Amino acid sequence: MNRAVIYARVSSKDQEREGYSIPAQLKLLREFAKREGFTISREFVDIESAKEPGRMQFTEMLRFLKKNPCTILVEKTDRLYRNFTDSLSVEDLGADVRFVKQGLSYGPNSRSSDKFIHNMNVAMARLYIDNLSEEVRKGLNQKASQGVYPGGQVPLGYYRQNGAIRIDPGIASKIERLFALYSTGDFSITDIHREAKKIGLRYPKSGRFASRSEMERMLKKPFYCGMFTWNGAVYSGDHPAMISIELFKGVQAVFTNRNKPGYSKRKFPFSGLMKCGNCGHSITAEIKKGRYVYYHCTGYGGKCKPRYYNQDFLDNGFAGIIKSISIPIELHDWLKECLEWESKTSRIKQSRQRDVLESQKQKIETRQKLAYQEKLEGKISDDFWQSLYQDSQIELSEVNYQLESVNNEPNAGYDMAEKAIELSYRAHSLYLGAKPEDKRRLLKSVLSNCDLKDGTLYPTYKKPFDVLSKGHDPDQWRRGRDSNSGWSFPHNCLAGSCLQPLGHLSPIQSVNYSILRLSIQDNFPSFVYPLIGTRRILK
Repeated sequence: MNRAVIYARVSSKDQEREGYSIPAQLKLLREFAKREGFTISREFVDIESAKEPGRMQFTEMLRFLKKNPCTILVEKTDRLYRNFTDSLSVEDLGADVRFVKQGLSYGPNSRSSDKFIHNMNVAMARLYIDNLSEEVRKGLNQKASQGVYPGGQVPLGYYRQNGAIRIDPGIASKIERLFALYSTGDFSITDIHREAKKIGLRYPKSGRFASRSEMERMLKKPFYCGMFTWNGAVYSGDHPAMISIELFKGVQAVFTNRNKPGYSKRKFPFSGLMKCGNCGHSITAEIKKGRYVYYHCTGYGGKCKPRYYNQDFLDNGFAGIIKSISIPIELHDWLKECLEWESKTSRIKQSRQRDVLESQKQKIETRQKLAYQEKLEGKISDDFWQSLYQDSQIELSEVNYQLESVNNEPNAGYDMAEKAIELSYRAHSLYLGAKPEDKRRLLKSVLSNCDLKDGTLYPTYKKPFDVLSKGHDPDQWRRGRDSNSGWSFPHNCLAGSCLQPLGHLSPIQSVNYSILRLSIQDNFPSFVYPLIGTRRILK
C-alpha cells in the first residue's frame, strides 16, 4: 500500500468563514486517501500565510520527507505554496504531489503538459499574493494621503474608539510635560526618563514604565503634534494633536544641537543666552583660578576685543531684566478679573455651541434612520440609500469633530494667560530664590535674545513679556476714574459687555489687556509651567 502525508493550511481565522477550514480540508484528503488506497504516515497543519518561505509545519514536512519519501496529498496548489522557493524545495525532494480538488498530479515523472499547468498554478498563486499586497499598499497610502493614520497600534497617550483616535487625558498631560521639559535644553533623556517614572507615566494595559529608548523615540514622534510618517513621507493627520508644532520643533532642535560636537560638559547658567552687542558672536563662559566664572565674547574673526564679566555681575543684570516684567499686585488682580470675565463668557458661548451641534447631530441621525426604514420598505434603492448614507456620514463626522473640539479644549488659552500673569507677578521673587539651572529656565522662557555690550544687557523679550515689559507704566495702569464717568469700552475683546467692576479703568488699559491676552494665547511658552505650578489661579 502506498504511503502519503497530508498537508492542510489556512492563512487566518477569516478563511474559515470562506470555506477553507482545516477540518474540511482534512476530511477531503482523508477520504481521498482511503479511496485511492494511501496509508497516511503523518498530517501537517499550518495556520499562516504561504507568501514567504519558512512555514513551521511545511518545513517539518520537508524534513520528514527526506527521511521517509512518500506522496503529498493537498487540497490545491495555493494551499501548498504561493512562492517559487517552496515549489523548488518540494521539486528537489522528488516527491509526488496530488492536488485533490484540482484533480492534478505533479512529480518527477509527470508529463511536460502537467508540469506546465502546475507551474502556471504556482505563478497564479504568486500573482494573487502580489496583487493583494499591492492593493493593500495602495489602500493604506490612500488613507495616509487623506490624513487617516493607517498604522495599527497608536503611540502612548492615544487610544482607538469606534475607529477614531482619541487622546487619553490622564496620560496626555504627563507627556506634554515631558516635551516641555526637554525643549528647554536643560534635561537629558535620562532626566526625562527619571521624570516619567516620577510622575507615573505607564502603559495603560501592561502597567509598565516606558524604557529610556522608548522615551527618546516618543520625543521624536511627529504623531504628538498632529502628523505622522508613512513610507518615508510626513502627512498631516486627522487625529487630535497633543502638543503644538512649535513645541515639537523646539524638542527636535534640542536633539539636533546635542548631536553637534564641541560642547562643554560643564553647565553654566547663562551660556547660550547672550550674544556680543559689538560683533554678534556668542558669549561663552570659562573658569578662572579654578573657581570664578567669567563670560566673554568668543571673538571669532578678531572683530572685537573680548571683555570679561563676572557671573555675579551678569546675575544682577538679569535680575533687573526679570524685574522689568514683574507686574504690580494692582495690575495682577485687574488682569485676573478681566480673564475671569472672558472665561465665563467663553464657557457660556461654548455651552450654546455644544447645544447647537448636538441638535444637528440628532437631526442627521434621525434622517439616517428614516432613510434606512424607506430602504427596508423598498421605497428607495440600495444605491440611493448608500449615497444618502455616505453624505450623512460626512456631515456627521464634521459635527462630531466640532463637538470634540468644543469639549476637549474649553479654556486652554485662558489657562495659559493665567499662568503668564502669575509668572509675571512672581517672576522677580522666583528668580532671586531660584537655583542656577532654574534661573536659566526662567530666562529662556522670557527672552528670545539678549545682547551684551559694554557691560550692559539689552534684552529682546518673547511674547507676551514684550507687552508686559513696557505696558504697565504707572500712568497707563493707575486705577482712577475717568473724567467722563459715562465712558464705555472701545471696540475690542471687551466690547459690548457690561463690566461694572471695571468701569473705572481707562481706555488704554482695555487696549493693553486685549493685546496682552491675545499674545499670551498664541505665544506663551508651556515649558515654564513647572516653575509656577499647575494649579488653577481663577475659580
